[in-house]
Amino acid sequence: MNQENMEELKLFLEGTFHQDIDTPEEALRQYIYEVDLPWLKKISSIIKCFLDTNLKEEEKNKIIIDNVEINQYIDHKTARNKMAGQ
Repeated sequence: MNQENMEELKLFLEGTFHQDIDTPEEALRQYIYEVDLPWLKKISSIIKCFLDTNLKEEEKNKIIIDNVEINQYIDHKTARNKMAGQ
């Protein structure tokens, strides 16, 4: 996954999953409704590429956790401790 796509993924996560959402599922539904089809296909491809990378699951989780602000759904400290094996 190239750096440009990683930045697009991070922007997607930051812009979609933030404190003002009702639920992650609703945020995703709203995002899908608001963007045009070519962009939806591109971000879907970027997400698939990210999921298919050789990164360990813990590394993928860290990238996701570091780029979302949905504290009511994720306990960041607990999640980081689990990834660190604590």
